[in-house]
Amino acid sequence: MHLRAALRACVPRAGHTLLALNQPTRLVAPPVLFSLRNSSTQPAARRVRDVNTLVKDPNAFKEFKRALDLNRYTEIWRWYRVLYRTRDLERLSTRDFLKVVELVKENRVFFERNDAARVRILNQIWTAMANSKIKPNPDLCKLFVELYGRAGDVAGLEKVQAYMKEAGFPVLERGVQQWIMLAAARTGNFEQAQRIYESLKNSDAARDRVLANSLLMGYSRGRHEQQMLQLFESMKTSGPAPDGLSHYHVLDYYASVGNIKEMEEWFAVMRKIASRPLQSAYNVAIYAYLAANQLDKARELFKEVEQHTYVPDYRHDDLKVALAAQEGDAIAAWKSFRRAYASRKKVASVQVMINLAKATGPVKEEDLEEFKKTLALAEYPMTSNVLAYLLRGYRGLRDPVSAETILRWMASAKWTAHGGNYADVIGTYLVHGDVENAKRLFNEVREKGQRIDRYSYASLVRRCVREQKLAEVALVLDNLEQDDMFISPGLVESMREALGAEHDLVKRITAVFEKKVQASKAAKSMA
Repeated sequence: MHLRAALRACVPRAGHTLLALNQPTRLVAPPVLFSLRNSSTQPAARRVRDVNTLVKDPNAFKEFKRALDLNRYTEIWRWYRVLYRTRDLERLSTRDFLKVVELVKENRVFFERNDAARVRILNQIWTAMANSKIKPNPDLCKLFVELYGRAGDVAGLEKVQAYMKEAGFPVLERGVQQWIMLAAARTGNFEQAQRIYESLKNSDAARDRVLANSLLMGYSRGRHEQQMLQLFESMKTSGPAPDGLSHYHVLDYYASVGNIKEMEEWFAVMRKIASRPLQSAYNVAIYAYLAANQLDKARELFKEVEQHTYVPDYRHDDLKVALAAQEGDAIAAWKSFRRAYASRKKVASVQVMINLAKATGPVKEEDLEEFKKTLALAEYPMTSNVLAYLLRGYRGLRDPVSAETILRWMASAKWTAHGGNYADVIGTYLVHGDVENAKRLFNEVREKGQRIDRYSYASLVRRCVREQKLAEVALVLDNLEQDDMFISPGLVESMREALGAEHDLVKRITAVFEKKVQASKAAKSMA
C-alpha cells in the first residue's frame, strides 16, 4: 500500500462517510503519522466540494492524479471537471481519459442517469481529448463506440468510426459492429441492424445469444414493438434460444410505455423460467407501478425483492425513496437515501432528488427546525449537501418558492449559497414566467459580490429555450452581458439549432460571441 493511501486510512475523512460524524474518532496510527494528516495541515481544497471554488486550486492536476491512484470515483470526476473548466487537460494521458469514460459508463459521477446526459458528457470528453492532442487507443475508441451505441447516438458513432479508420484501428470486428447494430436498431434503421446481425452470427450459440440480446435491446429502447417481437419469436424458433435477459428487454419495453397488463404477463413468464428473476426486472416493474399510481402492487413486489435477498445496491434504496415519496413519508425517504449514498461512491440522480423533495413537501422558512427533526429521525446529519440535494429536487418539481426557501436555510445555517444555487432557483422562476422574482435574485447575487458562472448561465439559456420562454432568455442574456461572461460556441450553436439563424436572440448572442472572440484576439496580439 502506498504511504499516502495508508495515511488516509488512519483517520475518518469528514463528509466521506456519515457514520464518522456520529462516532468518536479512533486513532489507529502513531502520533507522528497522524501529525502528517492533521486537519490543520490538510489542504483546504480537499475539504471543499464545490467545483466553482476548486477551479482556483493550483494543485488541481496533482489532486486529479492522486484521486486516480486511490481510485476515488467522486474525486476523480470532481478534479476532472476542474481541469476541464480551466482548460488544463494537456497533461492527461490516454489512461486518464479511459478512467473518466469508464466512470461515465458506470453512471457513477453525474446527476442525470439518462442517455441524453451521457451523450452530452461523452461529447465533452471527446472534444477535450481532441483539444489536448491525445491520441485515443483502440480500447478507448471501443468504449466510446459502446456508450454511443447504447445511447443510440449515430452522430457520435460516426465520429469515432471516422477516427478509427483514419488511425488504422479495426472497425469491422464484432466488439465494434455489435454497438453500431444496437444504435441502428434503436434509431429505426432496421435494414442496417439486420444486415450487421446476420453478418456477425456464427455457430457459437452463447455468443449469438449475446448478439441477439443486443439487437433486442436496441428495438426495446427505441420502442419498436413489432421488430422486437419478431426477433424474439425468431429466437424461439431458430435460435439462439432466449434467456432471462431476452425476456427482460421485452418486459422493459412494456414497462416503459406503461402497458401494465403486458408487463405483468412477461413477468409471469420470467418467474416460470427462474425462481429468482433478474433484479433489474423488479426495478423497472416497481417504477412502472409507481408511475401508474398502483402503490399496493409496488409494495408487494418490493417485499418479494427483499425475500429473494438480492445483493443490495443503490437502486434498491432509490426504490424505497420513490415509495416513501408516493406516501409522503419524509423520514423513510431520507433514511433510505442515507443508506443508498452514505457509504457508496455514487452521486444521487435528479429523479431521486425530486422524490426527496416530493416526500419532504413544500417548505417555508419557519419549517427549518421541523426539517432538522426529520433528518435526526432518519439519522442523517444536516449538511450543505443535503440542502443542495433538496434544492435540486424542488427545481425538478418546478416549485420556486420552496427552492428559494432552501437558499434562505443555507444562509441561516451559515453555509454560503453560491451562484449555481441561485441559478437553480432563478431558472425555476423563469420556467413559470416569473421575471420579477428572477430579476430580484439576479440583483441579490450580484450585490453579495458573487457570480453566476458561465456554465450556470448556459444552463439557464438552454432551459428557457427548451421551455420556449424567449422573453426570459432575453433577461438571462442581459445579465450575462452585464457580468461580462464568456459565451461558448456550443451555446451559440445550440440556440441556432433551436430557434434558427435569423432569430433576433440568435443574432444577439452571435454578435456578443464574435465581440468576445475579437477582444480575445486583440489581447493576445498585444501580449
